[in-house]
Amino acid sequence: MFCLNDGRKELYQWDLDRVLIVTDGSVDEVHFANKTMSKALSCKTYIEEERCLAKIPNIILQSCYDITVYAYDNNYTKHSKVFPVRKRPKPPEYIYTETEVYTVKEAVDAYLDELNIADGAEKLVVNADTHYDFPSVGNVKAVYKAYKEKLLYQWNETELRYEVLGTTSDFPDINVIHGGNANGT
Repeated sequence: MFCLNDGRKELYQWDLDRVLIVTDGSVDEVHFANKTMSKALSCKTYIEEERCLAKIPNIILQSCYDITVYAYDNNYTKHSKVFPVRKRPKPPEYIYTETEVYTVKEAVDAYLDELNIADGAEKLVVNADTHYDFPSVGNVKAVYKAYKEKLLYQWNETELRYEVLGTTSDFPDINVIHGGNANGT
């Protein structure tokens, strides 16, 4: 299900920019956790040279604890695998660089660009905990963000209701996943 892109069987503490090959191309999200974490980190998979890949978040390699990787697809865990992390001293030239994150702001800006809203025009984003907290009537030129649902919505003027924009795959490459620990309990 998973293997490291360089063929090694283990990771090393302080490694940077490591990549997993995900052999099941239907997996769209990979979760990473170690025994010290109460919440997993989530990365979206991507295709490069006809291979399904996932970046290992650099921050998780700052500790020397084994990493459990979970293949997550359509709201359930399909597979998991543990990668050993070998302890080593911090390299003197080590400079932490976070794995690239696609932010909610970038997702909203990209959507507004698709709507052809001119630069300089006011961009309205309505924030709420859930879509039930949105106004009873929306604005077609606004994006509605349901924070707890991690979804963006748009008002459909024809049907007089809110519609989800895409899926959660339109959201950041790295999310905090609530619940459970690295052992899956």
